[in-house]
Amino acid sequence: MKGLLLSLFIAFTSLYLKAQLIDPAATKWFELDNFFSKDAIAEQGIAAIHIKIDEKKDGEIIREKGDFLHYEFDAEGNLTQSLKNIRLANRIDTLENLYTYNDKGQLIEKNEIHPPFHFSFHYQFKENRPIKEIKIDESKPLKDTVQQHLYSYKIQENGIIKETTYTNGLPFKKEQIRFGQNGRITSRKLSYQRGGAYRHTLYHYENNQLKKVRLTSRFSKKSERFKQFFYKEAQLNEVLIFEEGKRTHKLAVTYKKNGLIEAIIERDFLAKKIKIYYFLYSKSS
Repeated sequence: MKGLLLSLFIAFTSLYLKAQLIDPAATKWFELDNFFSKDAIAEQGIAAIHIKIDEKKDGEIIREKGDFLHYEFDAEGNLTQSLKNIRLANRIDTLENLYTYNDKGQLIEKNEIHPPFHFSFHYQFKENRPIKEIKIDESKPLKDTVQQHLYSYKIQENGIIKETTYTNGLPFKKEQIRFGQNGRITSRKLSYQRGGAYRHTLYHYENNQLKKVRLTSRFSKKSERFKQFFYKEAQLNEVLIFEEGKRTHKLAVTYKKNGLIEAIIERDFLAKKIKIYYFLYSKSS
């Protein structure tokens, strides 16, 4: 049992349904970090996904602003590059993340290039487990080491505890993961040593589909976020998001004839606007 739990954890405890392009359990969609199903990307032979973003407020027409997200993948479905444009006061900047993997498919280096900043993260492994992270400021002439974290693990009967410490041995944070039937994650709690801050996520499955996610966190203040997922013919169809008990967002997913996502329409009830994410694909040659 412990061997199974460890294997699941090292594989980053896949929460998605294999056929789904997007991992419904990902903390955030439409960010630079990966929120796609590695298996689905490889299975479909997808080399890149370009997402064009349009939005409009109620009573207005949709205007193209040129906003986009861009993701590139290797043949195994690993994310290798992501791009995002952001609008500043008088210019548009492009943020970039680069990812490097070893021959086992393990992430060994990540570069965050967000002008004028450039940080690189380097990961060391032992027995297939990440045991060390080094963060370097690449924008400095001497490439200063910003921080170093060490990882250790405690395997339990129905879960895993991952502890992160500074190189001097002082504790930084602890993540406790609980598993239910079929190895699915039922609970993930991340707690920080200082200030009592934490983030606790509960997952609920029905018929092998993720139905509900409840996130409770406390940083500067306590907050609660709830997601409810709806499916149609085994495909994710709709997501409802509640914050502090009030419905704030609704996401509807449309599909192409080949089953790939065509667009995701996000309704923001508080801001009274919609945002549309159009998916464009490039296939491996």
